[in-house]
Amino acid sequence: PLAAALALVTGCKSDNVDTGAPNTAPEANAGLDQTVPADTSVALSGSASFDQDGDALSYNWSFDYVPEGSSLDATSFGANDSAEAVETSFSPDAVGTFIVNLVVNDGKTDS
Repeated sequence: PLAAALALVTGCKSDNVDTGAPNTAPEANAGLDQTVPADTSVALSGSASFDQDGDALSYNWSFDYVPEGSSLDATSFGANDSAEAVETSFSPDAVGTFIVNLVVNDGKTDS
């Protein structure tokens, strides 16, 4: 049996209303979709995410979908014991598709 971990990311553009200076929203990149054996940890990396303005990024991983029978949630990310690390992982606890979402923030707006 295989479990798949899928990463979906979105981006948007907004303006910084505090200073009136334009701010380009950062772009989240959670990597390619992965298909792994059910008993294998899934490594995730947001290191390809970037901010066109050069602002430092913060990271927030979450599950958009877990298969029936799974009890995984945001506390299930393993690397650094955090859903807020650039690199993290999770261990599937059920067979099926897991959809993982990465949102990055540049201190002004989310991806």
